[in-house]
Amino acid sequence: MFIKVSELEDGVRMWFNCALKLLYVNTMPALPGSPEMLMEPAYWEAKLALDIVIHERPRWAEAYYHRGVAFAALTEGVWVSPLTGRALQDFGTALSLDPNFAEAYQARAALYSQQRPQRAIADLGSLITIQPTVDTYLKRARLLHWQGEYAAAVADYREALRRYISYCGVVERQQVEGYMDRVSLELQNGNLQGVLNSLVMFWEQHSFMSYQ
Repeated sequence: MFIKVSELEDGVRMWFNCALKLLYVNTMPALPGSPEMLMEPAYWEAKLALDIVIHERPRWAEAYYHRGVAFAALTEGVWVSPLTGRALQDFGTALSLDPNFAEAYQARAALYSQQRPQRAIADLGSLITIQPTVDTYLKRARLLHWQGEYAAAVADYREALRRYISYCGVVERQQVEGYMDRVSLELQNGNLQGVLNSLVMFWEQHSFMSYQ
């Protein structure tokens, strides 16, 4: 029996879509054709579906990224889990296939931040070259602060603040610009720790917001 290319592609796409539902949707059939319903993400089943996809499409960066997400979830936050290495490997493969894959940098940085903050900082730097968002600057600033790189942390906090202004209304923008002026003055006076404390407090007060 010969399988047409179009039929093969349809099958790969079916398994890929199934994997995405298993990863990110709360209620769906467990597997194609199954009457059994899932009420929560099924990471191992998603991994198995993506194994099929990657076997047929071994150069599809997106498939490796999503399988990395599944592996990362299966570690349940335990860095020493062997699945951590599998997740990092899949994110790395996705990036080797697509060096501008922003989500893969973000996911790998989140995983690295647990035990290898310098590698997370490097990944966030790569992400900033692709998507220089408020959120990414804040994530890198927090890691730099944690690593004791205070001047670099202040620079990232300030850049996040500068970009945040585009989300503000007129009144709030004026308040934030005034705040930035005070921060600049404190920096001129050499009060780096005071500036850092002030910036951290500002972002803690605004942490409930979602920034892009």
